[in-house]
Amino acid sequence: SDLTGETGKLPWRGIGWYRKHFTVPTSDTGKQIFVDFDGAMANAKIWLNGKYVGTWPYGYNSFRMDLTPFIKPGQQNVLAVRLDTENWDSRWYPGAGIYRHVWLVKTNAVHVGHWGTYVTTPKITDKSALVQLAVTVDNATNKKVNAVVRTSLYELDINNKPTAKVATTKESILELKPGSSM
Repeated sequence: SDLTGETGKLPWRGIGWYRKHFTVPTSDTGKQIFVDFDGAMANAKIWLNGKYVGTWPYGYNSFRMDLTPFIKPGQQNVLAVRLDTENWDSRWYPGAGIYRHVWLVKTNAVHVGHWGTYVTTPKITDKSALVQLAVTVDNATNKKVNAVVRTSLYELDINNKPTAKVATTKESILELKPGSSM
């Protein structure tokens, strides 16, 4: 075989195309629509309805693309993804193509940001825990808005299902400028 040895002689160089046809209901007009890729190797280029959305070159971590400007509510939409590993060198087999989940995400125009929650527990005992929270809220509107943020914490059962509420934060009111995050 003429395949190189550094990747276990497994074939992976090439260009791959994926297409997904889907419809977003007209009731979602005004929503933010994103596509999240948990893993796509590599040099991803994304189009929606023939319009270029963006590029993500690195194949080993997740990424998000904003489809909102290109979505056609109530109509068929076509998502096209081009992956290119022709010039991607690796010491190990990097694989090729979409190799993890892909998610279509809908939010309101004012929403908790992508990866917008940060929770730490700097002190834990058998009887209590100190929990520190940070929440980022995005305002994708062209108006100033006030967002109310309140977080509740729950016990989890043996199957990681929420049971009893154990704490709720005070309300925080954030004044967000148009197109901003806080």
